[in-house]
Amino acid sequence: MLNSALATIFYCSSLIFLLKEQKHKYDVIYSALFFLLSILSYEIFLPLILSNLFLIKKRKISYLAGIIITYLIYKKIIEPSLFENYYHREQVNILLNIKRDFKILLKSIKVIIYDLSISVIRAIKAIRYYSFQDFISLILISTSFLYFISRNKIEGKPFEKTPNLIHFLISSLILSFTIFLVSNYEPSIKGFSSRTMGGIRLYFSFFLMYIFIKYRLKTLFSITIIIFIINSISVKNAWQYSSEINNEIFKKISLKKITTKKAPYLYIVFNKENINLKKEFSDKQKEDRNYFFRRDQFVAEEPLFYAPWESDYLKHKFNIEKKINIEYYFYNDKVKTKPYYLFDFHRNNLLLIK
Repeated sequence: MLNSALATIFYCSSLIFLLKEQKHKYDVIYSALFFLLSILSYEIFLPLILSNLFLIKKRKISYLAGIIITYLIYKKIIEPSLFENYYHREQVNILLNIKRDFKILLKSIKVIIYDLSISVIRAIKAIRYYSFQDFISLILISTSFLYFISRNKIEGKPFEKTPNLIHFLISSLILSFTIFLVSNYEPSIKGFSSRTMGGIRLYFSFFLMYIFIKYRLKTLFSITIIIFIINSISVKNAWQYSSEINNEIFKKISLKKITTKKAPYLYIVFNKENINLKKEFSDKQKEDRNYFFRRDQFVAEEPLFYAPWESDYLKHKFNIEKKINIEYYFYNDKVKTKPYYLFDFHRNNLLLIK
């Protein structure tokens, strides 16, 4: 998640050098440098190089060529030479996969219309789990923002000088989604996958700001700010709650003294009823397996541990054998290999399936 935050900071710095009123002859170079730092931190802002080019009046080709050439040199030569483990997420060849492109389009619409709405509702419902400090933070931050809004005029006159700004914001927002067309990412606001939504969050926020200021929607602006603050606090609590649950799960597993000598896999299930766990998952078990994701403490499925490669730290923390593969669920609802362990979290029961 940190690389996504860094990429956002660097990209915003790149924009600042292109948008500031008092221009300097090296602004374009500084912008290119910060844009490079952004995409090398995380590739999610890569398509937005076109948005930056729109803001540049001169040396567009030099700006574009310098960034692309430097990026390719790092990815193809420097990175493989310096690092033993590295991963290339960009996959330009899948751009022509029409079936996948259509799937990405539908998922993008779902994220904006459905997933975002559900997460906001869940964030508001999670207020009842706020601590005293959370309520103090909510009150202080909200009051500060509302005071700032009340003391300053919100008017759309500045935008009269930039009639194309709305087109720029909408185009940049659409461009932010194209990262999913040239990489193995898919749009999602859930769990770790939400880190890929940095560009979309940024330009969606810019778009809302434009609408509020352009049409002087001070009340709606204030309500939106409060909702964003509530969402931030609720998501913070959801990750903390997730961490507590994962610690509890792995602590229980550590007490079972599992070993790869008996089985290389361990599958965690959340079995509320007396179902035969030795068979493949039934529809009922599929419903039960992630039941805690539907607890009101969660906003958008914020599991600290979600896939096998994310469990290394937890295995190390609780002295669990490193080579054992631990998963929350069957990826294809089928057993990958036998023998394997099956851990019933609800009953704290471990079975060895041969």
